[in-house]
Amino acid sequence: MARYARYQPHVCGCYYTTEVDNNLVRTYLPQVRLDAHTTILSTASKTVLKQTFTNTSKNKPLGEVRYAFPLFDGVSVVDFQCQIGERRIYGLVKEKAEARKSYEEAKERGENAALLEQAPEASDVFTTSVSNVPEGISMDVVITYIQELKHDAEVDGLRLSIPTAIAPRYGTYPGELMKASAVDDSGGISLTVDISMADGIPVKKVISPSHPIEVSLGPLSTSAVDEDPAVSKASATLSLGKVELEKDFVLQVVAKDIGVPQAILETHPTLPNQRALMTTLVPKFNLKPAKPELIFIADRSGSMSDNIPTLISALQVFLKSIPVGCMFNICSFGSRYEFLWPKSQPYGQETLDTAMNYVKKFKADFGGTETLNAIKASMQSRYRRLPLELMLLTDGDIWSQQEMFSYIGDETKNGGARVFPLGLGRGVSSSLIEGVARAGRGFAQMVANDEKLDNKIVRMLKGALTPHITDYQLQIKYEDDSVDSVADALQLKLNFEEDDAKPGKSEGANSSDGRYPLRNKPISLYDPDTKEEHPKANEPKDPFAGLPKLDRPKILQTPTEIPSLFSFNRTCIYLLMSPKTSDLKPTSVVLKGTCPEGPLELEIPVQIRETPNEMIHQLAARKATQELEEGRGWLTAAKSTDGKFVKDEHPAQYAALQKREAVRLGVEFQVGGKYCSFVAVEANAADIAEKRKQALDRSINKAVTEDKDEWDMMDDEEIENAAVAAAAKAAASTASTPSARRTGRTRQTARMSTGGKAPRKQLASKAARKSAPSVASIPDIKRVKTTRSKAASANKEPAVQLEEAEMQEDYSDEDMGFALFDDGPNVPTPAPRAARFLNVEAEVEDEDDAEESDARPLLQRLIGAQSFEGSWKIADLDFTAMGINKSKRPGVKDDDKVLATAIVVRYLELKMADEEETWELVVEKARAWVEDQLSADEAKLAWEQADQIVKG
Repeated sequence: MARYARYQPHVCGCYYTTEVDNNLVRTYLPQVRLDAHTTILSTASKTVLKQTFTNTSKNKPLGEVRYAFPLFDGVSVVDFQCQIGERRIYGLVKEKAEARKSYEEAKERGENAALLEQAPEASDVFTTSVSNVPEGISMDVVITYIQELKHDAEVDGLRLSIPTAIAPRYGTYPGELMKASAVDDSGGISLTVDISMADGIPVKKVISPSHPIEVSLGPLSTSAVDEDPAVSKASATLSLGKVELEKDFVLQVVAKDIGVPQAILETHPTLPNQRALMTTLVPKFNLKPAKPELIFIADRSGSMSDNIPTLISALQVFLKSIPVGCMFNICSFGSRYEFLWPKSQPYGQETLDTAMNYVKKFKADFGGTETLNAIKASMQSRYRRLPLELMLLTDGDIWSQQEMFSYIGDETKNGGARVFPLGLGRGVSSSLIEGVARAGRGFAQMVANDEKLDNKIVRMLKGALTPHITDYQLQIKYEDDSVDSVADALQLKLNFEEDDAKPGKSEGANSSDGRYPLRNKPISLYDPDTKEEHPKANEPKDPFAGLPKLDRPKILQTPTEIPSLFSFNRTCIYLLMSPKTSDLKPTSVVLKGTCPEGPLELEIPVQIRETPNEMIHQLAARKATQELEEGRGWLTAAKSTDGKFVKDEHPAQYAALQKREAVRLGVEFQVGGKYCSFVAVEANAADIAEKRKQALDRSINKAVTEDKDEWDMMDDEEIENAAVAAAAKAAASTASTPSARRTGRTRQTARMSTGGKAPRKQLASKAARKSAPSVASIPDIKRVKTTRSKAASANKEPAVQLEEAEMQEDYSDEDMGFALFDDGPNVPTPAPRAARFLNVEAEVEDEDDAEESDARPLLQRLIGAQSFEGSWKIADLDFTAMGINKSKRPGVKDDDKVLATAIVVRYLELKMADEEETWELVVEKARAWVEDQLSADEAKLAWEQADQIVKG
């Protein structure tokens, strides 16, 4: 049944339920304190979240209180504790049903107990239940989680996000929602972030686009007073001490060399001979861009009302940046969807004008959020002969997610299509955005309300133009010169028949269809001694009984399929190395692949973490369990003894196997998930004491045997044919030019300026330069308050933007191979669900449109005035806004498109270098157009003249 802009209420807060007039009503406990302390270690982080609540009732103990709270997708909850008054109980990970049973039993006994569960349909929402809370007492819930930090394209650094609210989501929440009473005001949240990079890796800047922060460069918050500061450390806190829970906290960290590929080997502190290897990839490769079909799927549901202006301006930049030779289309969606054209059209001036006019009329008037229907329609409308890139722009407010992941995964598994999701605004579901990216073989980006969107969407376009490479493989080289292929280690064969025929399970052969075992002795149809048993009397204690035994691969890779790699976008691959490999010492990890231009290869030396730890193990375990929860993972390659895939031959058993292996990983490495929960009961104390004793014994044993190296390891056919031919013709025309043949070079070799080099430093905004310390002052120990200036707030830019940005280096190919790395809702009247197609003609802007256009920032106006081929006209340029006195330049003629284009290119490169992420593809297209019009000498003169005009 279609839903139209129906939103669920907020579901966060600590509450208990009572019945009032036959209705269940939530009564929320006042939150006394919420503290978060995060430690960033290189490209990962560990957060301890402490939430304090008080039962203010003086004479009423509470049988159970519940608390729903958000965590970002992909986090690994690794510790859970609850203190009720003077009593502290510790959590252990158990299979979900077993954990709930333990909790309920403790609750019935009147004991204090706590249960931490992940929402079944959203991996970024968790619920805590606490039993038997005495009256007038405080309760602390302490959750520790670790996460792999995302790459932030805006600053080319790390991005830490701490969610502070669960926004209302479209659809049916997986649980019971009740009428809520007024929530007591909380004291806000106190945040402290410590940044610790590897020795010798200086922290360049720390900024927050979401909140005012205070930064100390040098010490950590935990550093002793007399401890020497270090350039590789920093600390950040909220300037106001605490903030209300109104929006997510975002922190951006820029440090030197965090984009260098790494491979780190870690030994587990308590599991004997268990190791994990984390390989971090931030590619810098230079391959010829593809000419795909691009479909922009734009969310125009009611919840997008605050984001529509940003969506329009971003799409306009996107459209202007499309290379000649591509096919493109736009799909708007809400409760219904509509396409600009029935089929994607070749990129040209007429189609560009039509699309620009279509986009500028966008409103949040499409009702609810039915994302999957729009994605299905876009997949079905594609040209099968072209690679397809779907760009999904949405606020992500839906609960139903797994169905979408499954569909996208099936459609993209052959490598012909990819999906790039971009989450807009406050309250985006990170589990949805990241899940779509994983299933769609793309990458995800999220943009908060006060962040710039243009540069991120251009980076997505660059990713979409990256050729599809589907055969990436990892190899491990060892000290003895042996090599392991990780893909070979994942080939499993399972024998279901042998398992069913074990003694005690059957008497004789199986039935012909294999559903149940046959017995040699007949069963009497009338036995007077037979007693009727309860249907669950013979239910096996093991929920996975009957499944074949399975030894995990000696090297378990997650993600099992190495995703597409995109330049300057971080990807982490984890390897869980079983004790079977304990006698082997890895020296390097080799990544290989092939592309149309030749083989790809990268070898990364392995760094051994000397102190045993479990962070990499737990990150790996969570990523592996998440794959299994989403129906993917290493079991997809498992086959029966007859060579058929288990998922096809035994679908029911396959689903059970996935769940069992996810549970095994969760329990072994103590990480929560969809099938595993943390339960804290008093009985856990003995188990935890025993585990600690075992860990101590192993540590002592390690010290005794260390010298012996025992621990040293650390259809429409005609339409399709015509459109494909048009695209091919455009591509061939472009490819015949000298500039096209140079496609794939690095940016600095593509640029031309008077000195032959682009500026080595980006220019910060004027508002930023006034309030920010200089680059030279960064190593000094200073306290920098990053409050926003009025100018920065008006421009929606972070107040602190330190001058930094190294140019890319030139890289060469070798031996015919290419180095992969070189150093508030608007509810309309429901419309029919069927798709509508628009044939919009290019329109001339009226006076009102022109006035509105003039109000846009200069960069947006310049990009908007560019033709599809990449040129500008003199009449399109606002010389006054650009600071150029045209009257003093007699060489500037009104009909000189070449000079006009050269002027804009040099103006952007010289005067707007800090906006490079936004105009990069626009300038590349413009440079190619200029060089196509002129000889090399003429082009050189044009660039020199443009330099003189721009510099004045």
